[in-house]
Amino acid sequence: KVAQRLNNGEQPRRDDEFYLRDEYDQSSAEKLLEETLLKTKQEFEAKKLHYYGNFYANICFENNVSYEVANSIIGQFSSLSHQQVKILAYLNTGKTIPLDKWEKEMYIDDRLAPYYMFFSDCLHLYSIRLASNPTMKLGVPEIHISHSGKLMCKLLEIVMTEQELREIESQVIYIEKIVEGLKTTK
Repeated sequence: KVAQRLNNGEQPRRDDEFYLRDEYDQSSAEKLLEETLLKTKQEFEAKKLHYYGNFYANICFENNVSYEVANSIIGQFSSLSHQQVKILAYLNTGKTIPLDKWEKEMYIDDRLAPYYMFFSDCLHLYSIRLASNPTMKLGVPEIHISHSGKLMCKLLEIVMTEQELREIESQVIYIEKIVEGLKTTK
């Protein structure tokens, strides 16, 4: 991927700080490569593996991302499940997920029980700030993609197939229908 970008005439990042060795004789570039390789080695979800290569190739060309931010992104990404990555990709298409409307009903109706992990995965993305609440209301929010989430999607080139995005969309729609049905029967 790096060779492909170089062949396309792109220039690698030029900030010397990224390549200079620190007091431990390592550069930020070397530390990020090592961290990326370690995370890749530890990854048990094969569907996520290619994203690590995307990350390192892209970080080598991205002047505006510091070592600290890049290190945080790869650490956060490695902790995500593939389902959470799909939800993040869904949010990155401009969609929102109305968790605020679901919270009270999620624990009441047995039809929503199979979707509790989906709800929890959405809350997790919010809690680690990959999703945000632009309305700034207290409590469980309607979530959108955050700036950090967008950066992660960009650097790791997180995209899903149309089918995967439809799967997420259908879960959102199904939960919405159940919740709306519960509200009208009250």
